[in-house]
Amino acid sequence: MRKKIAVLLITLISIFSISAEEKSSSLFIGLDLGYLDPFVNNTIYNQIVPRINVVPGLDLELDLNLVIPKDSSYDSISFGSTLNLDYSPFNNGLFFSFSLFDIAYVFGNDAPLNRLNFLNQLGFGYTFYINRFALEPALIFINPNGVYDETVSELSNSLGGYPFLRFQFLLSYKICDF
Repeated sequence: MRKKIAVLLITLISIFSISAEEKSSSLFIGLDLGYLDPFVNNTIYNQIVPRINVVPGLDLELDLNLVIPKDSSYDSISFGSTLNLDYSPFNNGLFFSFSLFDIAYVFGNDAPLNRLNFLNQLGFGYTFYINRFALEPALIFINPNGVYDETVSELSNSLGGYPFLRFQFLLSYKICDF
């Protein structure tokens, strides 16, 4: 019930906040440069992010990520993907990010029995546009509502740690407008 209300509210806010002016959509490709995870956690978390600006204030991101344990005694890596909806209610750079789906597949000898894992993310940040580049610092909360605690625990055991909180610094380049 809560999810349905949240989706309805996000949809209504999105519809009412879309400006009337005609703007083109843009396609960006980005690389996460926020390599603070190894200092906080025992994993290295890398991601590449293609992003499309659907309408002003609404972006879709498809994050492709690779999680590698720092400790060489763990024989596993995780490859995952997340589809995020980034919503900018004020069209000023501030955004909120909601994962529509988030999956992680673990390879290796230390992988859990259930190799395919489902997660969720929630985040917020700010986008700075400089010519064709976009700089995007963001704070990402993984499993903020605690629904996937068992999954996060299994991933943490397999990879020597799994981040609950990530600082993301995305550097993106605008490929084209359409």
